[in-house]
Formats: sequence, structure tokens, C-alpha cells
Amino acid sequence: MRLYSEQFFADASSMLLHELGIPKMGLRTHIRERSSFFNKKNTAALKRLVTENEDELSLDRKMMAALLKADSAELADILLSLLKDYALALEADTDMGKLPSVTLLQKQGLLKSLWTLLQNEFSYQAETPSLPDFTLKLFCTELWSQMDSLDRDWLLQNVLKTAAGRSTALALLVNWRDSLSYSSYYQIIASKLEQDLEISRRLGDCLPDNLASCKTFEAVERIIIRGLVAALLEADKALDHAYFESVLSERRNGYWCRVKDGYYAHIYVALQQAERLFGLRHTHQDGFHYASARDMFIAYAQELFGFDQAYRQFKYALRQVANKGGDILLRLDEAVENLYTNWHLYEVGLAWDRHLANEERMAIGYYPVFPPCSSFTSGRSKACWQASRSSGFSW
Repeated sequence: MRLYSEQFFADASSMLLHELGIPKMGLRTHIRERSSFFNKKNTAALKRLVTENEDELSLDRKMMAALLKADSAELADILLSLLKDYALALEADTDMGKLPSVTLLQKQGLLKSLWTLLQNEFSYQAETPSLPDFTLKLFCTELWSQMDSLDRDWLLQNVLKTAAGRSTALALLVNWRDSLSYSSYYQIIASKLEQDLEISRRLGDCLPDNLASCKTFEAVERIIIRGLVAALLEADKALDHAYFESVLSERRNGYWCRVKDGYYAHIYVALQQAERLFGLRHTHQDGFHYASARDMFIAYAQELFGFDQAYRQFKYALRQVANKGGDILLRLDEAVENLYTNWHLYEVGLAWDRHLANEERMAIGYYPVFPPCSSFTSGRSKACWQASRSSGFSW
């Protein structure tokens, strides 16, 4: 009978293990210590998560997932539930020592297991572990890892100690920002920590390319934008187009560009068009010189329309952020307006006047056939009209 039968235990803990489908009777004491967890609702939720191969720590992890209603029993999803609770507490200005989710885990005797899991997965250690302290270390670790070309010693005391732990932290933050359900809570916590760490002051003098891969804090976006504006306003030297494109490409794909109702997306469009306009200006330092009006007309259709197109797209993007702090581009707007109005339109008119002075009239058959201005790409229309008006040419 002993050979073909299973040993039967009649105590409540053993029967709970049997109900959960866990054959390890060595977990009876562990279950008994968490007896308050096992009401009907929690038991049903836990039963959907466990396997027959549980140990004490994995069982506690799945009990946490059941209590917090996490998306799965993975530690990352449990943390996202905890971080949501933390963000909501920050928003409501609640005492951080009384976070509901943490209090719930403590009540069920699961808090010690949480710190053990965080130590195992993230190499997190602290004399007095807490969710706010762990979160601070997550953010500091990511920022530190993205600043390898800058002074970052001020972050060291809050950086996770092992390479494996840092790698896990970075993966968690990336998934958090990409999560449809939890990404909004990231903004709340990042805003608080940005102030605590004085990010704007500490990184304010950094160049945009040094911070191009930093996605942790919103302040980095503003620092990069100010740096790009300063580079654009250095009118005495040609702009590095590849440099601008690499920085803008990196930022447009980032978290902060996807949120904030498109605020940063519009600003980066404005910067891109301003860079295009200044680049065209440097290409034509001495104005516009063509052998004939016909050559200039062709040049406009092939290249010079870019002045008008870039100017209008810059202005459009700027209007989208006019009431949302668009003053960050105020100096750039003045420079763009000066370039376009006082230099470009003047030089275009001057070039046309030179040709018209040497040609008695403009025959319609003299010019290549182009579609009407209204069917040109949006950037060409204005200059087409101006050129035709100043030349007397009839469309």
C-alpha cells in the first residue's frame, strides 16, 4: 500500500497545496505562515498561476501577483503594478510610508520576499529597502549608463552594483515607457525625481550629442533643444547636417516625443526645417546668380523652392506649440524670420531684377512647361507667385 499510494495529510495547509496542484508537502509550513492570504478569491487567482514545481520564493512571487492583480506573475509586471501605486500616491501627495500595495504585501508577510527578489534580479541592496529608494536607483542607473562620456560620479551612490542588475533595470524602464497601460505613470515619477536630482542644473551645459541617447528625464529634451538652437544661431559657420539628423532621429523615436500631446514632435520638426533653411542659406552665401531667367526658374523648381517650403513648415510647427511653451524657440524664430524676409526675399527679387533689366520681354514659350502653382508642393507656391509677380510672367 505504501508503494502504490500517496501519503495523505489531513491538515489545512496540506489540503491547500493539494487544491493548488502542488505536490511538495515541504511547503506546508510556508503556506501555514500565510494562511490569511487564502480566502476564496485569492486562492482561485493563485491557482491560475502556480505550477507543481514551486518553491517558497516563487510561490510568494505568485501570491504577490494575485494580490496586486498584476498582468502576469513575472517580477517585471509585479513591479509595474507597484510603480503605478507609487505614482498615484505621488500625484495625491500621500505619505510614501503608507503605500497601499506595499502595506498589503507586508500584511501578508510577502514584503521580505519582494526585497529578496529585487536583490536577486536587480542586485538591489539597502539598509532600509523601500519602493521609492528602489525606483530612484532604477532611474539613476539608466541615466548613469547613458552618460558614459560625461561626468557621472554624482549618480554612483544610487547606481545598481552589478552589470546584470543594471541590464535588467534598463530593460524594465524601456518596457515601462513602451507600455500602453503604465507609461503615463512613468511621467509622474520621472517628474518628481528630475526635481530631486536637479537634472536641469547638473546637465544644463552638456552638448546635445552627449545626451542624444538619454531618455530618462524630460529635462534632457529641453537641454537638447536649447543646444540645437544655439548651434543653429552660430551663423558664422556652416551647419553639420549629419550631426543634426542623427540627434533629431534619436530624439524623435524617444518616449518624450510620443507623449506630451506631440509638443516635442512639433519642436523637432521646427528644428529640422530651420536647419534646412540655414543650410540652404550657406549654400548660397553670395545670393542667386544664374545666366538667365530661364536658368533661375529651373533652379527654383529643382532646389530653391526649399527656402519657401522650409520657412512655412517651420512656422506651422511653431504655431502648434505657441501656447505650450514655444518660447524655447523664440530666438530661433527671430533668426528664421530675418533670414527669410530680409535676406532670401531680397536676394530673390534682386536676382530677378537683374534678368529683367537685360531681357526686353518674357515669352511664354521661352520657359519650360510646369504645372500651375496650385499643384506644386506646398513650399513652392509662394515663391512661384512672387517670382511671376516680379517678372510680369503670366501663368
